[in-house]
Amino acid sequence: MTTIFVTSSGTGIGKTFVTLRLIAELKASGKRVQALKPVASGFDAARPGDGDTGALLRALELEPTAASLDAVSPWRFRPTPERARSEAFHRNTLLDEKLQ
Repeated sequence: MTTIFVTSSGTGIGKTFVTLRLIAELKASGKRVQALKPVASGFDAARPGDGDTGALLRALELEPTAASLDAVSPWRFRPTPERARSEAFHRNTLLDEKLQ
């Protein structure tokens, strides 16, 4: 078994993006793949298929069941009010830029 650990010194750097690409490439080469995002901040239990954990589950071809969520992201936390406001601001800013 080979283990690949993806890390960075910040948030929003692209760890999940790189991990999703690694999953795709390894699966395409016939490897069995498992992913782990041990701590998922900003997790919305009402929409478990969204966010980083949901993206990893889709890449692994897993449904967002309680068991698969626990396997991929055992510690999940709601977004802080500050993060929720920041994400909403950036989402609206990006939408405004696309409309122009």
